[in-house]
Amino acid sequence: MPSIQILNPDSLGKPLGQYSQLTRVKASEFLFIAGQVGADKDGKAAGDFDAQCGLAFANIGAALARRAPASAISSSSRPISCIRRTSRNS
Repeated sequence: MPSIQILNPDSLGKPLGQYSQLTRVKASEFLFIAGQVGADKDGKAAGDFDAQCGLAFANIGAALARRAPASAISSSSRPISCIRRTSRNS
């Protein structure tokens, strides 16, 4: 029978909404990471877009480091990117 573990590591701070930062489902082995934002563990956003992207990726790294050994991270996972959206009028 699979087990489900809801996790909110201190290194990521409190979620900004009603969700968990990580959900570990142990059946085979799945680790679901919530969409991460460019905010530190205290909820303070980084100063600009580039810094926010860097912090979002650092948060993903912190989540993975907390629960997933490097050998378990799939190299065929879907690419994640930060895209700066600009107005078409500019």
